[in-house]
Amino acid sequence: KCICCKKLIRAFIKNKPFDTFDFTLRLEANEQSCNAFGQHHVKRPRVSVVERQNLMHEIFSKGVASFRNEAFINGDEKKMNLSYDNIRKMSSQHRHRHQLSHNLHLDAETAKNIFDILQPGNGRKSIKGYIHEIQSNPFEVLFISEIQAKIWAIIKKSHPIWYFDATGSLMARCRNQNETLLYSIVINDSINKVSLPIADFLSSANDTITIYCYLTKIIQKFSVYFFFEKPKAAVTDFSWANLHACSKCFNNLEIKDYLTLTYQVLVEEKLYALTPIKTIIYLCSTHFLKNIIEETNEQLKNIEEQQRGIIKGTFIKGFVLLQNCICFKEFCIILKFLKEVFSRKNKDEIFAENIARLEFFNSSINVDWLKIITSSPKEKASSEDSNNFNFYFVENRYINLVRDSPFTKFFDNLLTENLTESKEFQKFNRNRLFCPNDDFDNFSERLSNLELSGTKEIIHEQKEIMNSNKNEGNFI
Repeated sequence: KCICCKKLIRAFIKNKPFDTFDFTLRLEANEQSCNAFGQHHVKRPRVSVVERQNLMHEIFSKGVASFRNEAFINGDEKKMNLSYDNIRKMSSQHRHRHQLSHNLHLDAETAKNIFDILQPGNGRKSIKGYIHEIQSNPFEVLFISEIQAKIWAIIKKSHPIWYFDATGSLMARCRNQNETLLYSIVINDSINKVSLPIADFLSSANDTITIYCYLTKIIQKFSVYFFFEKPKAAVTDFSWANLHACSKCFNNLEIKDYLTLTYQVLVEEKLYALTPIKTIIYLCSTHFLKNIIEETNEQLKNIEEQQRGIIKGTFIKGFVLLQNCICFKEFCIILKFLKEVFSRKNKDEIFAENIARLEFFNSSINVDWLKIITSSPKEKASSEDSNNFNFYFVENRYINLVRDSPFTKFFDNLLTENLTESKEFQKFNRNRLFCPNDDFDNFSERLSNLELSGTKEIIHEQKEIMNSNKNEGNFI
């Protein structure tokens, strides 16, 4: 085969040469001309093992197309000599470098056996290995180890909070199953400024029952260690399945019961209602604010662009205040201030007073309150109204939060107070933050829905108790 033009030529050696003689072999092909004759053949240099590993990391991080484009732009001959097929092959090898088998279930079982040997545990009351609870349909795997339980025991002293969320697009979908999601429980080491996972599980059955079962299994496995304690707060997103599973797992409460208890603490000031609540269920502020921004954009889409930007900026700043206020009474005060600001047609004295109050609250905002209230828990419970326990819990999966929650009527009454406009309105400039009542009603309805979803009332319930009874040891 010609190394230049790749044509095939048949050749035969008539007599076998002697071993002691040198010889020169020359081939002549009649009527066969080389198309690339006279051109210098460039031999591609071989890539060492270390260089290949580095190239695999680079290809995987940049992508095949970006890697090739960058190589040609920079004129890197070593990278340019790599063919497109080789680059794709190296990317695939790096992506599956830890894969033990092409069969997903066999790969999981093999990895489990390896971890069981590497981490045998310390007796019966310990966690053996790292991979547990492998199931095929639906595909589910639990990842938890002994070292993670010990890490949590250290971190909980300074930051006793679990962050629970799910993510997808990490692995190929199993046949005839839903997308497999990775659910992770992460803790934050505030001293070393790093986040560490303490438990994970994969599942293609992304429902409340599955999530609740795995959270319960995680707590049960951690509970074999005497030093284990549940978190003081659990941060999750707006997924109904995550929210309901966390409430059931950490507090053994339905959402309706949970809201009823928080309403008794916040509005009726019945502190004994805190007893069943062992863990605060806090909706992630980032998800919270993102949803509000999207809803704000939708409500303001018909307003002039410049005015829309002013209204949106002021409203979002006010909403951040609602997220971070220090007690429920302050929450209601700020909410009424926002109602006054966005519902007045003119910049009168009441408008100026409420704007000034909002600026004052904004200057004294404290975004670390969740860490503060969970870092100093008290063991002693309040004896106030100790003989007035009146709890009953109903198992009901068909709950309408807006209809069933006691907070719905409370916020309706709070925001339906009539405004008193100044009679001498001609002396005042027009309020550029003014929104029609329907628009603010949509805002307040969304706010109430978020409140009913279990965010601020749960947070402020604990903040109120910590703020008003910190000397009585009522915080659980």
